[in-house]
Amino acid sequence: MTSTLHRERNRKHGLDLKALATGGQADVILDPSPTLVVGHPNPIAAFALMPLFQVFVFLQFLDVLTTLGVLQQGGYEANPIVNKLMMALGSFNGLVLAKLLVVAAATAVLWHGRHRVLFMANVIYTGIICWNLIALGFAG
Repeated sequence: MTSTLHRERNRKHGLDLKALATGGQADVILDPSPTLVVGHPNPIAAFALMPLFQVFVFLQFLDVLTTLGVLQQGGYEANPIVNKLMMALGSFNGLVLAKLLVVAAATAVLWHGRHRVLFMANVIYTGIICWNLIALGFAG
């Protein structure tokens, strides 16, 4: 059986341990939904949120592709910051720079353990990609 101090220290490091005393032995079981922070040196914590970040990066890639398609069909970029970057650096270079900045911001968000923010960003970017696909469907 683990002490309260030991459990609290493990919870603080991203693992919620539960001890079950069975037959005189103490079995340690990892909680399936621990609170994880990527900035922690625990490698399990770093990889647990990786799919959320991978989906975010993939959505950025899809956003670049669909935005370039909309631009080729005569559409425009609605985000004024990205639009300024595209005017200054060219369509492709401006979009790539904007996406690199967004991925860097998402990395910082995830580093600070705000995975709900990244989840909501994934939902929003999914909507943006759907909007771009609808615009492409009407254009062609």
